[in-house]
Amino acid sequence: MPVHIKKVISMKNLFFIAAIVFGMIGCKTKKIESGSADYMLLNETTWEVVALDKKPLEESQNKPVITFNTSEMRISGSGGCNRISGVINAQSGSDRISFGPTIATRMACINMEAEITFLNLLEKVACFKIENNKLTLYDSNRNELMSFVQKN
Repeated sequence: MPVHIKKVISMKNLFFIAAIVFGMIGCKTKKIESGSADYMLLNETTWEVVALDKKPLEESQNKPVITFNTSEMRISGSGGCNRISGVINAQSGSDRISFGPTIATRMACINMEAEITFLNLLEKVACFKIENNKLTLYDSNRNELMSFVQKN
């Protein structure tokens, strides 16, 4: 076989191998992005609590809502009655996240049980997962603390 044909075959093999390698790297990168393990996916999103401590909230309840601003590393929202604001502690590319310090207004409302539970659980958050427009926050032992549905 002539040398120039061997070079063409070798170049084709090299191109094929490079395409496979870059394809595998591309899949891995895509998996990280869609794997919902990066807090940056939360930027400018608003979530409404649907369950606290695995207990669904009643439809008639004022539900806690949280909005993420990852460019400023802040959260804001409502505990169901009072406005809340706080700091996001997270590292890009990780499912680790925590909040604090968090502040809330001090209005008295008829039913404060869900809000008190929400604020107490927020202090225990250690990691998160997003799947099918559902945000789930977990403690450090991966016990589910609360789940949300996306509002926007």
